[in-house]
Amino acid sequence: MDDIVKAIFSLFFNKMFKNIQDKMNDYILEVVRPYISDIASSIIKKIIIAIIGASLAVIGILFLCMSMVRYLYIYIPPWMAWGLVGLIILIVGFILSMIGIRK
Repeated sequence: MDDIVKAIFSLFFNKMFKNIQDKMNDYILEVVRPYISDIASSIIKKIIIAIIGASLAVIGILFLCMSMVRYLYIYIPPWMAWGLVGLIILIVGFILSMIGIRK
């Protein structure tokens, strides 16, 4: 008699939990998946924009440094102009890295 009761309850609970599991899977596929894909696509867009912005900033800094060197050619020898601009960039980079490490 106990085996029959256990078998009936086991069958009942297995079907009930299977139904709950199917409903949870459907909910995840309908609600959560689009939300996660929207978040992922917005993060990818932000990363792409950040990469483009950083690339343009590097190109801008390069042109700025080259124009600074060309301007210094008027007053000092070319090798000294390149060295001075390099030293200024080194100092600015060092200060920025120390600020970044401190925080």
